[in-house]
Amino acid sequence: MTMVPVFPGKTPSESTPGAQSKASAIASVPLLRCVALVRSSVRSARRLVAQNRVYINGQRAQDENVMVSNADSVTILQKSKRSVVHLEAPPRCEYYLKLYKPYGVICSHARDVADVPIVSDLYPPGAEECHNVGRLDRNSEGLLLFTSDGFFTRAASMPETHIEKEYVAKVSALDGEPFHCNDQILQRLLQGVDLGDGKDLAVALSVELMMCDAHTATLRLVVSSGRYHLVRRMLAALGS
Repeated sequence: MTMVPVFPGKTPSESTPGAQSKASAIASVPLLRCVALVRSSVRSARRLVAQNRVYINGQRAQDENVMVSNADSVTILQKSKRSVVHLEAPPRCEYYLKLYKPYGVICSHARDVADVPIVSDLYPPGAEECHNVGRLDRNSEGLLLFTSDGFFTRAASMPETHIEKEYVAKVSALDGEPFHCNDQILQRLLQGVDLGDGKDLAVALSVELMMCDAHTATLRLVVSSGRYHLVRRMLAALGS
C-alpha cells in the first residue's frame, strides 16, 4: 500500500518529490513566546495574557498566539509592584518550509543506517534548524511541513486542534484474490474502525473511491487524528 498526503487544491502530480525551495523566514514570533522569554515559562506567560496584563502597542492582547515583530511594543503590567515592564520581541527569524518527501526517505535528522536518505538531506539552505511537523513512514511519500518554530509545531500537533490531513492510498488484495471495494467498506471507514489498541474507533471524515479494478483501488481519505500509521492500520483492519 502506498500513501500520498495531499493538501487541498494540490494533487500529487503537481508536486515533485524532493523538490526544494528556499526556506522562507518570518521575522516575527507568537506573543506567548515573546512573554515567555522574559517570564521564564509558557505557563506564566499564558496566565498573564489570560489576566489581561499584556498589551501590544497599547492595546490589550486578546490572543496569545498573535504574531508580534520587533516593530511592536509589547508591555506587561506588573500588578503586584504597580509597574510596567517593556518587552521587545526577540530578534529571531522562524522558518516555514513545504517539502515533498519521496518514497524511501526516512523522517529523521539522525542517520542510523549508512546510505539511507533522511529528510534533512533535502533541506534547502537556511533550513538547518527546521524539524518536521508530523511525519510519514519510509514507504509513504507526500507533502510535509517543516519549521524552526516549536510553538507552531505544538499547536499544529495537539490532538484537540483536529487539523485535517488528506491522504491518497493505493491498496490491493492479498495473495492475488479478487479485490472488492464497495459502499459498505466506505461506510465502515466513515463510521469508525476498531484498531485493536484499546482506543476510540478510528474515523475518516470523508472517503472518496477514486479508482477500482479487479486487483487494486485508490482511495482519498481525510482524517483529523495523528495516531501511528493510522490510514494503513484502518485499511488493514478492513482486510485491504
